[in-house]
Amino acid sequence: MLRQSMHLKLTIALVLCIGVLFEIGAYSDICSKCRCNTVKKTADCQKNQFVSLPKSTILKVFEHLDLGENNIKNIDIEIIQTYSHLKKLNISYNKLQNIKRGFFQRLTLLEELYLGHNNISTIEDGSFANLLQLKKLNLRGNALSTISSRIFPHLLSLTYLDLSESQIKEIEDGAFLFLPKITEIDLRSNSNMVCGCHLPALVNYTKKAFARHLVVSGICYAQIEIGHHSQGDPWDISQYTYCSHYTLFQPALKCQSCEGSICNDSAVTSCPGYKPMCMTNVSITDDTQKVVGSCRTYKECIETEVNTRKTCQSWADGTDCVSCCSGSLCNKHYFDGRKCVYKTILLETGQTFEKSGSQCECQENGNIICYPKPWNFVFHFVYRRNSTSKTASQEIVEIMEKELSKLLWIFRVEYCGLLKDKEIFTINCTSSESNVKDVWTKIWKAFNNSQEFQDRGIPKNSMMLLRETFCDEDTTSNNGETYNWPITAVGTPATLPCRAHIATRICPARTTPLLQTPTSQDMPSPKCSPFTGVWQTPDMSQCNNTKEITQKLEHLNNQDINKRNIPKVVKRFSNVLRKSEHFKKEEIGLSISLLEKLLPLVPKVPAATTLDNISSCVNDLMNAKEDVWADAEQANGSTSRILKVIEAIPELIPLKEQHVTVSYPNFGFGVIKVDKDTFNGVTSTILYGNHEANTTVLNSSHPGQHEQDIKKFNYISLPKSILKNQLSTKERLNASRIVFSSMRDDMLYRLRNKNAILSSTSKPKTKINSHIISASIPKISVTDLDEPVTISFILLDKNTYNARCVYWDEAPGRNPQWSTAGCNISYDDPGKRVLCSCNHLTNFALLMNVYQKEVNIKNTEVLSAISNAGCGISLACLVLTIILYVSLKNLWKMLFSKILVSLCVSLAITNLIFIAGMQAHAVKSIVICKLVAALLHYFLLVSFMWMAIEAVHLLLNIVVCFKTFEASFIMRASILAWGLPAFIVILTLSINYTNNYTRVAEVCWLSKTPFYAALLTPVGAILAFNIITFVYAFVRIAMMQNFNHALKKARKVRVLGVVGLSLLLGFTWVIAFFSIDKAAEVFQYLFAIFNTLQGTFIFIIYCIYKKDTRDIVSQFIRNQRKNLAKKREDTYDNTRTEGGTAETVLQN
Repeated sequence: MLRQSMHLKLTIALVLCIGVLFEIGAYSDICSKCRCNTVKKTADCQKNQFVSLPKSTILKVFEHLDLGENNIKNIDIEIIQTYSHLKKLNISYNKLQNIKRGFFQRLTLLEELYLGHNNISTIEDGSFANLLQLKKLNLRGNALSTISSRIFPHLLSLTYLDLSESQIKEIEDGAFLFLPKITEIDLRSNSNMVCGCHLPALVNYTKKAFARHLVVSGICYAQIEIGHHSQGDPWDISQYTYCSHYTLFQPALKCQSCEGSICNDSAVTSCPGYKPMCMTNVSITDDTQKVVGSCRTYKECIETEVNTRKTCQSWADGTDCVSCCSGSLCNKHYFDGRKCVYKTILLETGQTFEKSGSQCECQENGNIICYPKPWNFVFHFVYRRNSTSKTASQEIVEIMEKELSKLLWIFRVEYCGLLKDKEIFTINCTSSESNVKDVWTKIWKAFNNSQEFQDRGIPKNSMMLLRETFCDEDTTSNNGETYNWPITAVGTPATLPCRAHIATRICPARTTPLLQTPTSQDMPSPKCSPFTGVWQTPDMSQCNNTKEITQKLEHLNNQDINKRNIPKVVKRFSNVLRKSEHFKKEEIGLSISLLEKLLPLVPKVPAATTLDNISSCVNDLMNAKEDVWADAEQANGSTSRILKVIEAIPELIPLKEQHVTVSYPNFGFGVIKVDKDTFNGVTSTILYGNHEANTTVLNSSHPGQHEQDIKKFNYISLPKSILKNQLSTKERLNASRIVFSSMRDDMLYRLRNKNAILSSTSKPKTKINSHIISASIPKISVTDLDEPVTISFILLDKNTYNARCVYWDEAPGRNPQWSTAGCNISYDDPGKRVLCSCNHLTNFALLMNVYQKEVNIKNTEVLSAISNAGCGISLACLVLTIILYVSLKNLWKMLFSKILVSLCVSLAITNLIFIAGMQAHAVKSIVICKLVAALLHYFLLVSFMWMAIEAVHLLLNIVVCFKTFEASFIMRASILAWGLPAFIVILTLSINYTNNYTRVAEVCWLSKTPFYAALLTPVGAILAFNIITFVYAFVRIAMMQNFNHALKKARKVRVLGVVGLSLLLGFTWVIAFFSIDKAAEVFQYLFAIFNTLQGTFIFIIYCIYKKDTRDIVSQFIRNQRKNLAKKREDTYDNTRTEGGTAETVLQN
């Protein structure tokens, strides 16, 4: 006995070793030829010149197997039975000639079967009988001449059947009657096919009885005269009106109706009703079969057959299997007595088959005898022990043995040991059940429902039952990259993505015994541990294999591409581009060459091919690394070539619909048809997410009801005047479409700019802070628009400032670069969005400065606080100055006072606008924003005009006798000071549709060009005039030595006062010109302090410090006191007079 046991163990070990070596070799052989994906469980073995079905146990891990386009002539039943795990099988485009019964008997999970384009001429009856899960069956392009009524019965899940192009000449009645879920039958391109009235009657009955629409495609030829169709005329299969006389069901149907395996001729029943069927019920009890024949209606029989589908497939004790048929005594052969019935399938005497791991045989008396075979399995029970668990390992063994004794199999339980916090036990099982999954399920159910385990405080979530051996999780490194290998079953290869290809690692079983048995009870021995697999060294040889990628791209480039093979070419191209992250410059060049080769075919293929396939290839290619793109640009101008491809695709795509759009993570585009007579403008929106994008087109330049939603997007809007007013007659005739496109980033443009490449090592001061958005009319240059194009950009990086609207300038004779010509900012929401307006069509973006230090942000906040505080104080001081000078007649009658008050009024309003208008709540509306900017512009110019008038007043006082001109001077000065700024502001508003006023950073102000032209130029001129006047006055005073000393002194005081005023109102603005380089921060603070406190300085100098003003104020106060005292004295005298008069009256 001991010797036999040792012999059995050695035999099992040898079998396991051979099996592991076979699976490793099989994987190396099969997956070296096929494209295997263990994650998706697919194996693509197309075009491998296979002449027979591949045999490999490794294929058991796959659910989809593609064997199309090989040279397979015959199907080996033994090999195809090993494909029982498949859900999808493709053997199209091979050389099969016949389909025999039993080919697909074990493929019970199959859902899709493709046998098209072979040379199949015969299909044996019942060839598909056991495919109860089959939903799609493709037999297109074969040589079937007749479709009998016994080829497709009992395909209870089939919904789609393709028999097109199969040379079918005849279809028997009832051929499709027993397909209860069929929704489409394709019979097209079968010339001279005769099909009678069975199909139209079936379509009509299916619709009425089951409320299901059955689509049958194809043309039939009338076998007899039908309706107004003569014999031989073609007619539509679905025309039931010509077959109203036909019935699907045989009236007065006779069925065999006895029980048992043998019936006499008298056990026949005539089935009543309009839709009779013969039903045969085969049941099994204690391995004894019982066959019962009876009559049913079609609907009852079909529903019963569908309901017993699963039990018929499992064929366990106590289950039933039902079969329906039509035709007199069609079920008689089930009661022949010389044949066996298994799952409603007839077996010949002596025919053998496997059932639940047993070998079964059909006897002469019609009985089936099965001989069970023992199956040995090993499971590992793992219990995670917690701190409160006190159950000993021996107690757990006893509980397991008690629960397993309830099952009718032989078990042996062993304790292996403690591994970390896990108790490990081994369960050896000898079972008559061959399905290891079923055995595992029953064992796990016994443990999971065990009351003993629950009483011992062993929860369900702390138990595991492992039915395989594994390689444990492992981590390896290669070239700085980490690879985390998952838990993998022994014999199963593991693959991980690795740069240009994949890394592979084999997990075989341990092939050598452990040299020393562990003595520690905390260490389970290898025979007990479920992790007996030993990882082999990872195979990283294919990681950098771009040579294979290059060969594939060269092969695609050498192909003759036409509109018929372009889908296959693009599909293979797309598969190669999945590795674009690891491309080198050679692969980028080859990929662009192939795209350039595909471009001429874009107008000839459906738009979907371009949108879904070619555009996807462009997107994948853009995933290549930037430094590789840079090398490719220098080698062969790759970036300019790919940009031309991206520009050409939407211009060439056939446009049958009103518009088409496509969006990918790296780029997107939209194309819209246009009609010059009905064109009302157009808007395209763009939104990029983390791994996706969205592009839409709205047929209007004004979003209207979409205005709130559109703010969430980047968008570009074209005015309706672009076609009506801007193009010539010839151009309008040629303008049939408008193209919009976008890119996630500016990488391709950045690499085209040679200056950007040269400075790439240093930290950039500016960057594109938006997606790239473009619009164009193919083959038409659109410039100098009267009504601008509007582009809205959502900022990508909030840590930027100084936005500039730019376009890509490729003018001849200079390097391509971003330019601001013709583009202005219309609206700026800091950190969120910028609205641009441009007078031409091209590629647009947003160029912004990058904050180098966080100190800049803090300085801005401090300067803003100083400005607001200074303007508030100045406003109060200016109001006091105005009140003082206007209320005192002695001050107001002087011409100087009138000029000063006018200046104070303009400065006070300027400060008020700055305080109230330069706040976030005041600039949300674009209308209010422009109004605030225009008013601030106007009153700043007015202030400088009054400063200039003060300089003129000073000059006239020094040079000529001015008293004769004083009466008309103030009137003319007022017209000039208030009128000229108004003219400048109105002109600024009228140019560029008020878009010269916009949001800049966080304030409403002038855009760049108008700032220089409409503000800086006049201000600079006034400052220059004031400086010249000051120098001239100073020189004249120095030369006044022959004048009366008193007059000289008076004029000196007057000049010094004007000089002081000029310094306060004008010269402090010169500080702004020194705010550059390292001294910028200091001068910015000086500028903010001196200019915001101008009103305060005016009050101090002209209300407090100036002696003339103090004297007049003092005299005014003294006069007021005298008047008040006199008023009190008069009041007192009046009171005494009234008192004396009253006394006299009383005495009288």
